Amino acid sequence: SALGTIDLTATALIGGGGASPAVAAGAGILEVAQATGASAATDFTNLTSTDVSSATTIADTLSNADKAIADLTTYGATIGATQTSVNGQATFIKTLNEALTNGVSSLIDADMNEASTRLQALQTQQQLGVQSLSIANQNSQIILKLFQ
Repeated sequence: SALGTIDLTATALIGGGGASPAVAAGAGILEVAQATGASAATDFTNLTSTDVSSATTIADTLSNADKAIADLTTYGATIGATQTSVNGQATFIKTLNEALTNGVSSLIDADMNEASTRLQALQTQQQLGVQSLSIANQNSQIILKLFQ
């Protein structure tokens, strides 16, 4: 066959000898241990050699690629839906927290108003009691003067 297998090994892609990057022993396809002048390695270990000698293998490879794209699209949609759900729950919790804070604030304000009103009522009762005693004392002295 004229086409055969495409060799995607790191040695075949980058070339051997000279100033080429070092390829680790047993490394996967396109996995470069250290490129010249760089300290980071590039990892493409999921790439494999693809046999393009027949239309069937090419069709299978394309089918697998299409399935992978469809799976990624599904995963992306799932992540988007989950993010929307989490954002909705965060908004609900924020609104609930604000409602609880406002409710507690209203209860505290209502209790303070009630306590203030009760204090004024008790002070008024005390003043009326003092005035009643004063009037009663004055009347008894007037009555005693009449008997003298």
